[in-house]
Amino acid sequence: MALDATNCNEPVLYKLGNSTYIVAYDGASSKGELKTYKVTSSGNTITSVDEYVFTDTTRICNHPDIAQVNQTIFALTYSRKEGAKYSSVIMTVIIKQNGLITKYNLDNLTFNFPASTSSQATAVTNPLIVHANGRVFAITYKNNAAGNGLATLRIGENGNITEACDMTLAVGGDTSDISIISITSNRYILGYGSGGVFVRLVKILINPKERMIFSKLGSYELYANGTAVWAKITDATAAHKVQTL
Repeated sequence: MALDATNCNEPVLYKLGNSTYIVAYDGASSKGELKTYKVTSSGNTITSVDEYVFTDTTRICNHPDIAQVNQTIFALTYSRKEGAKYSSVIMTVIIKQNGLITKYNLDNLTFNFPASTSSQATAVTNPLIVHANGRVFAITYKNNAAGNGLATLRIGENGNITEACDMTLAVGGDTSDISIISITSNRYILGYGSGGVFVRLVKILINPKERMIFSKLGSYELYANGTAVWAKITDATAAHKVQTL
């Protein structure tokens, strides 16, 4: 089955269930296309289920990627060109297990890591997204002015992007593509071009950012990181210093 009768570039495939698949790609007139399909266990039959165009002809889409937030919510990242303006976008959608796309654009964020102008020379492009830990997601990106980088953000259980950015990390290299894979629960390998000749690997550790949300002087402090809440006892006479709630 042809994904698109006119044009299909940079397709990315995500398996949703035993027989349901999600495909995002740069389609006709460079529009961003999100489609779902059913594939029989034999692989002999592919049936189209639903589709959603997430950019129009005035907003050129490149380099789409997909990550699963929970059972039905997905995060979609892509590069966008609107006239002479360049940017990268993350948005969230609801896709049911049967492949129906029932909610479009729950939340979205247009980002630049670090902040830059919107010209091609300084554009942030080629975003790739992976789940890091809890509600934290990592995005690798290409900065045409400063090389490659890594950023983290949080996505809530309802698809809301609750924090724009926890941290950024410049990982060097030129403007060649960058990719990320998980090797343990918190550790990842980044692969990226350097000088147009080599591919280097770097191991990084991504941890959810913790924040104090309440405290009682001389007694306890409450912290949260998006997936858990815990108390740190500040009373010097207490036997236990940390208690997860």
